[in-house]
Parts: sequence; structure tokens; C-alpha cells
Amino acid sequence: MSESATWKCPACARTWPASVPLCPGDGELAQHERVGAYLLEARVGSNATGEQFRAVNERSGERVVLKVLQPGVDLQPSFVAQPLTHEHLVTLREVGRRADGSMWMVTDLLPGTTLREVMVGAPFAPYLVADIGRQIAEALHFLHGRNLAHGDLRAGTTHVHEEDGGALHVRLGEFGLTSRDGSPVSAPAYRAPELWGGARPSAASDVYALGCILYELSSGHLPFERDFARAHASDTLPSLPHAEGGAHALQEVVSSCAMKNPDDRPTAAALVERLTALATALAPPPPRRRDPTLTGMPAPGSARVSSHGARVDDDRPLPSESAIQRRLDVPWIGDAGKVKPSLAATQMAATLRQAVMCARELDRLVTDEPGVDGSRVLDLLKALALASQQFELWHKQTHS
Repeated sequence: MSESATWKCPACARTWPASVPLCPGDGELAQHERVGAYLLEARVGSNATGEQFRAVNERSGERVVLKVLQPGVDLQPSFVAQPLTHEHLVTLREVGRRADGSMWMVTDLLPGTTLREVMVGAPFAPYLVADIGRQIAEALHFLHGRNLAHGDLRAGTTHVHEEDGGALHVRLGEFGLTSRDGSPVSAPAYRAPELWGGARPSAASDVYALGCILYELSSGHLPFERDFARAHASDTLPSLPHAEGGAHALQEVVSSCAMKNPDDRPTAAALVERLTALATALAPPPPRRRDPTLTGMPAPGSARVSSHGARVDDDRPLPSESAIQRRLDVPWIGDAGKVKPSLAATQMAATLRQAVMCARELDRLVTDEPGVDGSRVLDLLKALALASQQFELWHKQTHS
């Protein structure tokens, strides 16, 4: 092929030099390669263990994700020998091997993205951290009960998408990978101390990685960001910023997961129980309904003017998260051919909606109630302060 030759993208019609196999605009492949019964359409991701492609099954027409593993990386047979169906695991559909000996595996094409892409340097609300951690722990408990270890748990292999109603649903992917030479495939930033010494991945090393994820979600950054072998082997995880209230409870969970001795770490089953209780305890309460029988209290649905001059109507519908997203000035991303706000904006919209709920209740407490419930006012002010910090960090990340 001559140096002046070009490719033309079959999706966006963009042209580019033929020396580059992928469209620089949307990642489409210049020539669609076949792997088994699948036609590769576009590369959608890559990491140290291989490359992921959006593919189509030529027999059924269904679109899936096909990952071609790097030479020297395999999927453990024990992960293929038994069906692994769980609501918090990405479903493994099929595996195969190419002529060059490299393995490939097919999984569902899901909406959403990975936790790595959601994180924008701002901490998540404690109740969200606990709920995401609970879902991860449930998937690990399922695997560990079958004597399987994930082996490469990290933000980049944790898939999230928003369900109807705004809840985040978590699924773990890329589990069961191993290297033929015995070296770890796990990301150094999440690698347990014993793995640096040559131990095989285990349930305990998965729990350590979950602790790192919880720390990352709670603080906006990894616990260690360089010199990983020494740090994971000998350094104590730094304390979470603002480790009080819900963050303090999460700090205790993170510290237990990050014990240097694997025998001292909790099981995934114990973490499910603990994180479920935390997520429930930390979830923002719904706004209280005003008691219309109290003297001087307007009836529900009636408009009034608060002490600061703003019109308040208790039965006004809360803004939906999608409506808040449309008001956020954020970059837009493509998702399976559709345009939608990034999950970073989705999470921020959920936080802002909770802030609106807190603000409405605070207004009612200080203007309508016969006596002020001091502890409740303090809880609401703390929730609003946390939302303010999260929005400030998010805004700096997305508008810098």
C-alpha cells in the first residue's frame, strides 16, 4: 500500500492515512476483521491484558464485546468449566483461540462505562461508596464460594450504568485472567502485598483490591500513586479526608480490607453484610412531609413565601436527574452510537438532586416547625456541605 493511500471510515466517512488501522474519530476499524463467528467493528478499549472490540455475531446480528487477550495471557479453565451467572458479574458468553494462539472471549455489550471513566477526582457521597462496594462484595462472594478469585479487580474492570430511577448498577468484568509465566496480571495500584511476593491471586487479595477501590471512591484518588511494591508491602493506607460520620465508618471498612496479612482481612460475605448496613444508614432520608394539622401550617400543595422571600410550594415535583443533567455544562460522549451525558455528570446530577431535597427540608424546618430540631438541621447542613465540596471538585475537573 502506498504512503499516500488512505482509509475511509465506514461509520463516519472520515479519511485518514492507511498506516493507521483505526479511525481517529470514532475508533472504527478500517477493515473489519473476523474472529470466530464475530465481525469486529470498532475498538472500544485496551489495557495490559488485551484489546476490546465492539463486534457483531454474523449469525444472529447481535452486538457484543469481544476481547482479544495479549499473547501470554489466558482465561483460567475453571472460569469456563462452570456457568457464572450473577447480577453483578458481566456474563461470559464464549471463548476461543485464534490461529496465532491468543485467546479471545465474548461478553455482553452493556450500557454505561467503567468506574475509572466515572471518577473525575471528586469523592463520591459515602452512601454511594457503600452501595457500590456492597455490589462488588456480592460478586466476590459469589466467585469465592466457587473457589474462584477475580484476580484483576480495579476501577477499570468494574462496569457501572444508571438504571431507571437513578441507581447505579455494578458488574465486574475481566475476571479469571492469568499469565502463562505466573506473573500477576493485576494492576499495580490495586495489588495486594502478598502478590508482590509471588503468591497467587486469592479471595483475600480480591478483598484488598476492593479496599483500594473504596478508598479511591471516598477520596477521589488512589491510596498509593507511585512506588507501588514498597507502598503496598509496608505503608499504611492514608486516612480518608474528612474521616467523620459516614466517612469514618467507611475508613474502618477500608482499613480492615487493607490489612497486610491476608488472614486478617474480612471475607467478602462479611463485607456484604457490613456495607449493606452502611449504605442503608448513610442514605439521605427522604424529605419529611409537613403535618398540615399543626397550627399555622399551610395545607399541602398551597403556595407560600418563606422567610427569605422565595416562593415555596411543598408539593412541587423534584427535578429529575435527567433534567439536572441537561442543565450541567459538561462534555458529551457517545455510547453505542447514542449521545448521552457522561456518568460523571450522572453521578453529579444525583448529588445535586439530593441537595435539593435537603435544602427543601431545611427550609421547612427553620420556617414552619414549632421548634427547631437541632440535630436534624446539623445533618442537613453537613449533607449540603459535602455536596458543595463534590460539586466544586467536579466543576474544576470538567471545566479546567
